[in-house]
Amino acid sequence: MWPVVASLSYEVPGTGRTQSQHTFMEVVLSGAAAPALRILKQKLEIQGQVFELEEIYGLGHEERAGADAESVEGDLCVVCITNPRDTMAMPCRHMCLCSECAEELRMQTTKCPICRTRIERLVTIHRRASPTGEGEGGEPAAAEAAPRE
Repeated sequence: MWPVVASLSYEVPGTGRTQSQHTFMEVVLSGAAAPALRILKQKLEIQGQVFELEEIYGLGHEERAGADAESVEGDLCVVCITNPRDTMAMPCRHMCLCSECAEELRMQTTKCPICRTRIERLVTIHRRASPTGEGEGGEPAAAEAAPRE
């Protein structure tokens, strides 16, 4: 096993400011199979501040599962099983709720419906439309925190 660090930097034209992403990986050898890279950690550096990226559990499910019926069901809110998931519980990072159920949940309980961890805040993820304009896919565009009261 060997450590690998990939760093990308971008200088914002005319400002002298840079933005960087650092990905910490390791080379994994598994028998006769070709070596593979496993990501251990990712960090962003923006205007001198460093942010560690963390996985959101439930985001990206569609890429791994394919476009079968199970993946469509897997993209639905675990409470109403009707609306698409767009809200994440923090600090456990389970993206398992639609915004409507998240509002209801916030009034009724303080527990994540997946792991029962105390919810400190809810974060809604707004997705951009896909570049082709088809469907709701695409990358996360913004998040807004809804603190618990």
